Amino acid sequence: MLDVACVAVRWRCTTIQFATPPKPDDILSSNRELLEGQFTARRTIDTPARSQNSQGIMFSTTLRRLAQSARGPLGRLTVENNPYRTKKVWPPDFKDLTPQQQLRFEKKYKRRLYLAHYSPTWDKGTRMVRFVLVTGALIYALFFAEFEFWGKPYKPSEEIVAKAAHLFGIMDPDKRYERRKDAPR
Repeated sequence: MLDVACVAVRWRCTTIQFATPPKPDDILSSNRELLEGQFTARRTIDTPARSQNSQGIMFSTTLRRLAQSARGPLGRLTVENNPYRTKKVWPPDFKDLTPQQQLRFEKKYKRRLYLAHYSPTWDKGTRMVRFVLVTGALIYALFFAEFEFWGKPYKPSEEIVAKAAHLFGIMDPDKRYERRKDAPR
C-alpha cells in the first residue's frame, strides 16, 4: 500500500492509503472517491509521539520552510480569476419572477442594504448633534429669548440673564471699577 498525505486543511492530520498508485485526477476528486469507498482514510494523532528523533524532524522542517521562497502577493479576485462561481445571476430579471418572489427579493435586498450601510459611529454622531441642538435651543429660549406675554413689555428672562451675565455678583456693573483686595498693585 502507498501512503499519501493530503494537503487540504480539513485533512491536515489524515493519512490516505491507496491500494494502487493514485492518478492526479484521483487526488483532486478525493471526496467523491471517499464516498464511493475506493480508499480508506484513517485519522492520525495531532501531536507527534515523543522520540529521540522528533527534535531533528522539527528542526529539519523549520529549515525546509525557511528555505522556501515566499509567495508573491495574491491579486485581487475578479470575475475571471475567482475560483468561487456564483450560483445565481445578479441582478435577477424581475420579469421572470412572480409577485411573491419579487416581494421576498425586495425585502431581502432592503435588509441587506440596511445592514451594509449601518454605522454605529454615524448613529452616535447624529444623536449627539440632536442633543446639542435641542439643549442649545432650550438654553436660548430660557435665557436669551425676549417673549412678550399679553402685550406686556416685561421679559421674564431678564432676571435670569442678569444673574448669568454677572456671574452672581462677581462682575456686577456697580462693582466694575472697584479694585479687589487681593489684586497685585
